[in-house]
Amino acid sequence: MHNDGYDHTAVERRWQAAWDDASVYRTPDDVSDPTYVLGMYPYPSGEMHIGHVRNYTITDAYARFRRMCGDDVLHPMGWDAFGLPAENAAKERDTNPRDWTFDCIDRMRDQMEAMGFGYDWKREVTTCRPRYYRWNQWLFRRFAEADLVERRDAEVNWCPSCETVLADEQVEGGESPEGSHEGGAELCWRCDTPVTERELEQWFLKITEYADELREDIDELAGWPDSVRQMQRNWIGRQEGSRVPFEVSAASGASNGRGEGAEPREFGAVDAFTTRLDTVHGATFFALAPDHPVSEQLAEENDAVHEFLHHEADPEGDEPNGVETGLTAENPVTGEELPVFVADFVLSDVGTGALYGVPAHDDRDHAFAEKMGLDIEPVVAPDADADAPNVEEAAYTEDGVVVNSGEYSGLSSAEARERLTEDIDGADVETVYRLRDWGISRQRYWGTPIPVVHCEDCGPVLVPEAE
Repeated sequence: MHNDGYDHTAVERRWQAAWDDASVYRTPDDVSDPTYVLGMYPYPSGEMHIGHVRNYTITDAYARFRRMCGDDVLHPMGWDAFGLPAENAAKERDTNPRDWTFDCIDRMRDQMEAMGFGYDWKREVTTCRPRYYRWNQWLFRRFAEADLVERRDAEVNWCPSCETVLADEQVEGGESPEGSHEGGAELCWRCDTPVTERELEQWFLKITEYADELREDIDELAGWPDSVRQMQRNWIGRQEGSRVPFEVSAASGASNGRGEGAEPREFGAVDAFTTRLDTVHGATFFALAPDHPVSEQLAEENDAVHEFLHHEADPEGDEPNGVETGLTAENPVTGEELPVFVADFVLSDVGTGALYGVPAHDDRDHAFAEKMGLDIEPVVAPDADADAPNVEEAAYTEDGVVVNSGEYSGLSSAEARERLTEDIDGADVETVYRLRDWGISRQRYWGTPIPVVHCEDCGPVLVPEAE
């Protein structure tokens, strides 16, 4: 018998057509044993690549396994069709994003069908179609009606190349084009363009209203790995502590970094947030985040601070780094004048963006003090019968009994924190979160329209649901 070879494509097409005619992968609405298997919808900004094949083969295999177990499986496919990838691809080809997106969808759907994936194509979702994104707008209206939407000015991460706002998670550390690190070089995750900061009016969803509920419900996430649960807790970043004011001023004769004397002046009270107020007697420096308002003000008049902010600060670095400002901060308990630094390990989105450093009882402060040649003064001992710990080599970071702290000596750490919060003028108990409200404004064309019109007389007005 003559054999010209096995034409697998013809066989595949024949059987795929048969499966389609028989609705093998169709999921009825009324089922007894439902199982939902969903792979993350792809961006339709080109063609399938091997990463798509890998991911969708995994979900397809699992969906087939569940069918073999007797489940009624819903296994749909769709297209995450809005957003920058599609818009940028269309821009490069001088075409409309809608035309480019739907051409890509047709091409990728053909490729997926050729792969033989078991999708229920009758349930295909395309996020740029009005019948889909109307539900995004419906949700926006529900949030707005519940006072969970706000429009306000905000400092945002801005990519000059993409011409859009970036979430903090979309900003990455990187190297300058010459390979030398340039001020922590925060780069856009899409195009590696250095990110700048802008103040823009933005829409926000008030996710911080649910910070405690989100954190408490992490324990209810059945089947989630412990490491992922901890990542979620860290992302929310709940900390209980105290907000404490420090009077900051420029000392007479301080240098402005240009070899000139700076005029003495007051900056007023700068609030520091701490979870360890029991250690305040051991403070030997005060530190500001690079983007703290005082730091930015100093950068305009102090060359050393300007150089640090724009070329040296590296929040992702292995070692803490900083620059002395010539300012001093008065310890509200001891009256001691502490040198003020701008330091890259202080983050503006944690606490207040300012802290007092206690090298004896914080690992990060200890490393910074060693680098800057600052004093290390222990003020917490393990227990009432113990001497102050040796903190020259490493910080003692546990709670214990307060020592070398005047009238507060002998108190437990918890007792000292409570007493000091009551005694320090202007101090107060505070809970802070790393979590921030979710900015949802769009600066580009190809995205879900926010259902608001801007009236000159009334301001922002929600579009009626029928429209």
